[in-house]
Amino acid sequence: MKRFLSAAGILVIVAATFALHEASHAVTGHLLGYQISARINSSGLERGEYRSHWDRDLITAVGPLVTVLQGLVGAAFALRYQCLVMEKPQIDVIG
Repeated sequence: MKRFLSAAGILVIVAATFALHEASHAVTGHLLGYQISARINSSGLERGEYRSHWDRDLITAVGPLVTVLQGLVGAAFALRYQCLVMEKPQIDVIG
C-alpha cells in the first residue's frame, strides 16, 4: 500500500527543516562558547568575532550537514513505508 504526503505535511516538513538547520548553527556555536542568534533563515554571532577559522567553518558547515542528514533519514523513511509525494498523473484520452 502506498501512502501520500499532503501539502500540509510537506509544509510542516519544510518548516521543521528550516528550524533544525538554523538551530544546529546556534547549538554548535553555543557549545563552542559563542553567543549566537538564530532567525528564520539566518544565524550568526550576536557580537564579537570567531576565535578561529576552524570555529567559523564548523558552525557554518553544521547546518547543511544536518539538512543532508534529515534528507537521508526522510528518504529512508519514505522507502521503508512506501511514501510518495504525488502519484503519476493519469491522462484519459477521449475520442
